[in-house]
Amino acid sequence: MVTSIGDYQETILNHWFGKYQDQMNIVARGNLIYNEALFVQSNVGVVLGIKLNYDYKDLCFIPLKPSLHQQTALAWKKEQFFSPATTAFIKYAKEYFKR
Repeated sequence: MVTSIGDYQETILNHWFGKYQDQMNIVARGNLIYNEALFVQSNVGVVLGIKLNYDYKDLCFIPLKPSLHQQTALAWKKEQFFSPATTAFIKYAKEYFKR
């Protein structure tokens, strides 16, 4: 298996695999699905990752069942001066999460 997961995510994944977690064999870690897809195309293994809005030739994406969900957080330092782009993003995120 090729994956981009770290220790925390691996713990969650081990829980998801349950009794089959001992059968996982992580042969490589990466942080770009494009590079990881090259491993699959070279028959190194399968990739566990997020499917992006892009087609990878000759690859099949299969969702996990039951689905695996993770939560994330957005944080920034109070009273920090931000660029206009960062300020706009924070404003957008605040409005988005209010909905």
